[in-house]
Amino acid sequence: MDQIFNFYKRDKGKVVPVIHTKAQFKKIQKIIDKIIEDNIDLIPKKILKKRKEIKLYQPDGIIDKADSLMINPEEGAFTIKNKLNELTGKEWTKFISSWFIFNAVRSDIKEEKKITEKFNLNADEHPATYSPTMISNFISFFTKSNQKVIDPFAGIGTTLVACDRTKRKGVGIELNKKYFKISQARTKQKVINGNSLDIDKILKKK
Repeated sequence: MDQIFNFYKRDKGKVVPVIHTKAQFKKIQKIIDKIIEDNIDLIPKKILKKRKEIKLYQPDGIIDKADSLMINPEEGAFTIKNKLNELTGKEWTKFISSWFIFNAVRSDIKEEKKITEKFNLNADEHPATYSPTMISNFISFFTKSNQKVIDPFAGIGTTLVACDRTKRKGVGIELNKKYFKISQARTKQKVINGNSLDIDKILKKK
């Protein structure tokens, strides 16, 4: 029968399992359970959903210093020290160390064209449109699930659509009534027709 590993470390740039005894296996499992118990609101749901598959990770292979959890070594580990987002270390590094050319997803373009045509909006009226897929990446980096995202210049609601997709609570403020109505039609999030110069008053009322 193959040995089951629940503790990993980094060796020569790769994440590899650490060979351990049955007693160590039980100790590691207790550490995993303790980390989850003490940080249940911090740990991403995508990890909690696969609780039986969770593994402990520490770069140097020191059990007592471990504070990171992972499901798949290829996807990287999530540390409880990460207060900003729900990304693993590998996902974090990729995001901040890469540059990319983003081409809007075809389905995004189709959706935007459909909604703007419905409201008789052309490119000259609103030239600065973005793909919700691209905005979703930034929202996922700077927030956690169910946190609030405020867009003071909501436009036609792209940021709010991205909030729908990433399970964030979005609030958009838009001065232009036409854009405001388009945003309302695109998203389940809260959209306010108002001037962001009065953002303090607007948010207090809502």
